[in-house]
Amino acid sequence: MTEAVEKTRKKRMGRPPLIDNARAYILKISSQFFGKNGYERSTIAQLAQGMNMSKAFIYHYFTSKEQIIDEIALDTQKRLIERSMQRIAQSDDVMEKIRLFMLEHAEFIQDNYYEVRALDYTFAGQMSKEVEIVARRNNADYRAILVDLFRQGMEAGEIRAEDPAVAAQAVFSLVHSISRWYKPDSDPLPAAHYADKFFAMISTGIRTEPRA
Repeated sequence: MTEAVEKTRKKRMGRPPLIDNARAYILKISSQFFGKNGYERSTIAQLAQGMNMSKAFIYHYFTSKEQIIDEIALDTQKRLIERSMQRIAQSDDVMEKIRLFMLEHAEFIQDNYYEVRALDYTFAGQMSKEVEIVARRNNADYRAILVDLFRQGMEAGEIRAEDPAVAAQAVFSLVHSISRWYKPDSDPLPAAHYADKFFAMISTGIRTEPRA
């Protein structure tokens, strides 16, 4: 194929100039639209306009809006799991590992606010059935990291809990709630600040010592 023909083919397919990773670019901008406006109220035409590209540019990489949000969900989960595993590997102490897990989750929310919001939309019934199976498995694998930490702590006598799965779910729900009220563009404090406060509350308890 000659250079001229190749350039013509790329132009016809809507391939963008000066964008190294077009798929990642589309996912990034789309997650912002979904996070701000909601999935149902976002259209391919609006996404293309927000990217200053044609709809053909998007359709060159994705067949539908559904495929876009499916890929946002799986990509976000994959990166969250990878970051969490790397972060907790920084310590050998189980309590510190739980703290690092919570900090990483909060920092991931701050760094990927709209992707996490879009991920929440997918679990509200927007993803395809095929992707839902994979996404729920990823979700279970991610929470299993925390369950295992609680189990290790209980076996070592460092954590008091009746059920590691229930304890892990409570911690996950608490730290993930940050994505629902935290505003990275306006909150003067980093998301990790709140995660650290949550950990302190969990690790020390909220009940004072009984009076003599």
